[in-house]
Amino acid sequence: MGSRDSAAGLFASASPVFSLGLAQRSVPMLTSSTRSGFFSLFIAPSVMLGATWLSGCTTPYDPPQFHAPPGESTEFAGIATMLQSAPDKTLDVLIVHGMCTQDAQWAAESIRDLNAMLGGKDPVAPKRTDVPGTRVQLYQQNLAIAGGHVRANALAWWPVIAPLKEQLCYDQSNKSQVCVDSGNSTPAYPYQRASINKVLKDEMIDDCLADALIYQGKSRDFISGQIQTAILRALATPGGEGTATQQVQRVATEQTPLVILAESLGSKVVFDALNGLLSNADDAKGQAARQTFMRTRTVFMMANQLPLLGLADQNLQTGINALDTDDRYPQDPIRAMVIKLGDAASPQSPRAGASRALANLPGPQLVMFSDPSDLLTFVSTPKSEQVPFYPLVNVLVSNDNTLLGFLERPDKAHEAYTGNKQVLRLMACGNPSRNCPE
Repeated sequence: MGSRDSAAGLFASASPVFSLGLAQRSVPMLTSSTRSGFFSLFIAPSVMLGATWLSGCTTPYDPPQFHAPPGESTEFAGIATMLQSAPDKTLDVLIVHGMCTQDAQWAAESIRDLNAMLGGKDPVAPKRTDVPGTRVQLYQQNLAIAGGHVRANALAWWPVIAPLKEQLCYDQSNKSQVCVDSGNSTPAYPYQRASINKVLKDEMIDDCLADALIYQGKSRDFISGQIQTAILRALATPGGEGTATQQVQRVATEQTPLVILAESLGSKVVFDALNGLLSNADDAKGQAARQTFMRTRTVFMMANQLPLLGLADQNLQTGINALDTDDRYPQDPIRAMVIKLGDAASPQSPRAGASRALANLPGPQLVMFSDPSDLLTFVSTPKSEQVPFYPLVNVLVSNDNTLLGFLERPDKAHEAYTGNKQVLRLMACGNPSRNCPE
């Protein structure tokens, strides 16, 4: 989108360091710290260091490093292997975006990346559906790959929160597409801002960080309800349309293996929705959530934010890190679902025992891709009391070059996971690599 391309250009013009190696597609969700000290530390030294860029840049996590909780494996299957071993060689994939306004280009590129990483040759042109009763946009395409089929679903939930973000349009110097589409492109912001601060305020705060605040606020039930409806439709409609009741019934009995690809805030959003469905008074929807969770083989998370967002879902009065399985919005919704479905909170449970026999309990394996220089990602802590109740692999990657250990472009660190060839290859081929498309 234009405003974000201009942001990348602004960083390029601000420093000769940024002018080298700019990506074609750059979305600065959080491009830097907002503290003024950052720029006084960065801009002046970057001018002097620009000449040494080529000799001084490093990628500390190239090749990637793999870490798992003590006693657990760092191995995981790639999508290609899961496709080959799936019944009828059919696999469902659900893609959910994180913060910031997205568009049809995001959906098309996400499905195109999926198709390319699996060696697909057919053109990508996903069909858009506006999910009835919601503001969610669903993009779907069945991909013919390696003698099988991947039913791709890209779920764009940003329109649900757009009406609240429109209230910040007055604060934007360069109006976002949300503001233009809603008729809030005028009046212009009347006050002077420094150029870089202008971009940061327009995009980092008004268009991106606002999403997390809105989601954690009073509209959360409404947002999650709409996403629940969209998930049910996405996972039902690859097999046909039908009424809402028929779609719920189809999801409740679907056996096709499922893979979830989620970015940043999207991880919390999708599993809060599934956890809500699991607790739904409607038994059919509860069974749909249960079956969806049980058939999910792997969740590939890029820029894991569960530790950060989970802070808002804890209660200082009732206990920090409590196993809040009865909460509508637990600190870790994936852990909560595992506990509900596997009775893992019981002292007799293998999950609670020293052996942590994770293979005996329900739920997917989580593969979390993190660039440690990404300001908005959190590697899962190795502390035993905070280890999640599911198989987990932390994959440490470098999304861009680091200059003399001083700086990695913050926008690239956070936004370039899907442009990182090593990340895409690992999602396709697994660790160790198997059935990798040529």
